[in-house]
Amino acid sequence: AENYPGGVFGFVAEMNKKATLLKLKNTRFQNPAGWDDPNHYSSARDLAVITKEALKNIELSRIFATRETSISSVDKKYTYNLHNLNKLLTSVAGVLGVKTGTTSLAKENLVTLVDRGGHRVLLVVLGSDDRFGESTSLIDWTYNNFIWQD
Repeated sequence: AENYPGGVFGFVAEMNKKATLLKLKNTRFQNPAGWDDPNHYSSARDLAVITKEALKNIELSRIFATRETSISSVDKKYTYNLHNLNKLLTSVAGVLGVKTGTTSLAKENLVTLVDRGGHRVLLVVLGSDDRFGESTSLIDWTYNNFIWQD
């Protein structure tokens, strides 16, 4: 965001413009990273809409589902191993990402996309003390109780 026209403030302004375009009624950005701020908030519904929009980008979808990767500095002197913090990618069948987040005020949060047999479910868990456990329970309940109409 530092290299964005208008810097961080310009980037956040664009984030809020996009929120308006997406007709998000309960979202306001104050910073680009989700840090605690009384004027920075969203809802589960709005986060689902944002996620559906982001998933239209194939490259982002691939990144969301990446378990681990390595990147190198431009001069190839340094290599960095990156590991996705979403534990469900390796422990729950069909999980394709999407976003983890934790702050002291917001607690644990997780947006999860699952695809089993072509049946996709998008879950948003906010304010949790066990985002991975609660999301796993919701995924299990959904696929054990929902009757899919193909």
